[in-house]
Amino acid sequence: MIKRIMLLAFIAAVLLPLYAEQQPNWDYLLHEAKRGDIMLSTRYYKANVWSVKTSKRIPGSSANWTLSKFSAPVDTAMKKIDFGKKGDRYLMFTQEWNDKKFPGGLKGITSSHGSTSKVLKARTLRMVLNLYEYNGKFVKTVSRYGTIIGFTERGFVYLPEGKKPLFFTGEFFKAGDSLTYWVPQIGVQLTEAWFYGDQDELYRKIYAANSGESFNKAKAEVKKEKMRQAEYAKPIPVYTGAKAELLQKIRNNSKFLAQKFTAKMAWDSKRHPAALWPSPKKSWSLINITRCLDMGTGGPLDWGPRGDRYLKFDVDFYPKMAPGSLKDDVFGSNESFTLVLCLYEKDGTYVRTVSKFGGFMGFAPGYFYYNQENTYGTLFTNKSIPVQKFANWNIKVPNIPSTSYYAPWAPWGRQFSYTPDNGMIKLKLSDILNRTL
Repeated sequence: MIKRIMLLAFIAAVLLPLYAEQQPNWDYLLHEAKRGDIMLSTRYYKANVWSVKTSKRIPGSSANWTLSKFSAPVDTAMKKIDFGKKGDRYLMFTQEWNDKKFPGGLKGITSSHGSTSKVLKARTLRMVLNLYEYNGKFVKTVSRYGTIIGFTERGFVYLPEGKKPLFFTGEFFKAGDSLTYWVPQIGVQLTEAWFYGDQDELYRKIYAANSGESFNKAKAEVKKEKMRQAEYAKPIPVYTGAKAELLQKIRNNSKFLAQKFTAKMAWDSKRHPAALWPSPKKSWSLINITRCLDMGTGGPLDWGPRGDRYLKFDVDFYPKMAPGSLKDDVFGSNESFTLVLCLYEKDGTYVRTVSKFGGFMGFAPGYFYYNQENTYGTLFTNKSIPVQKFANWNIKVPNIPSTSYYAPWAPWGRQFSYTPDNGMIKLKLSDILNRTL
């Protein structure tokens, strides 16, 4: 009898754990969920959030959807969200474990090989909405869980704990407004959590023997990115003597550097076709026109609590052999330059640098295109962006247009064509300094 008990104890202590399912590195997985999407690093001020009425509780797939009766945002208790005395508090999303099984749990990471473990399938995440002071200090949780629906480049709707819909957007509206936009099939309702990077690689790492090492590397990456962002918070160096005089002379003799661009004048956009650069006097098409991005932060450009910040180019010295450097063919110096895109408060106070260099192209009356560090394509315009509504249709294969003409296709978002006067600018100061919108 004693031997039998000892045998059972041995099986329980040694053999059964071999059959127990291996646990992933949960802390590492949650860390990657919290940095999983650009939306999770975006500040939403009062100017970017609205309580709305929706034309349908859930939007249809590949169909128009209307939001109306824009009003001040309310929380789950139907009270106005307190954005502080200065109005500069902001809302931000994050993902947390949904161990209390709140409604609308988001599916966690899965294996593309169909071998997702049971423990991963069983544990979902939730989309949490928090309120912060302008300096980043946590104020409170506005919504412990909620569902994101109607996700497009115009914005998205969040149902905080199933209560009154909140519309989050990078654009600017006013009370009483309405908006109709087209919702693609993948934007109807968010059901899966966001994770940073390649999910198959992450799946492998959270189960690996060295998952702790991978976790430390991920935290180091976040720290490195914050350091990179901090570098963009530094203004252009202050020079003395002849160098300072030369830069000021360029500023004083440039209409281009005197221009200010507000939130309604700068937009992220994609070229179509992607490899097509503008040519003089030929129609050029841009698609997926949406809120401006910021190379310095890697996320949407922060126009401030009231949306009244502005962009402005400035001039700085730049290595002669660096790509895109502009030769001085105006003032007789032997220097070369770059035009730096900076963000300012309404009163002219410097906020941060958005892009340290880039290519200029596609100038025409009312338009030009700037490629932020050859990464983010930014359309500058003093014209209104077309608001396009589409019939309730679902085309799985687009009619690919020729390079000279295209027909609007809903999944490309807002889009239009114009005819530039030039292609790429010449790499000389004289070809940019006095251009204007």
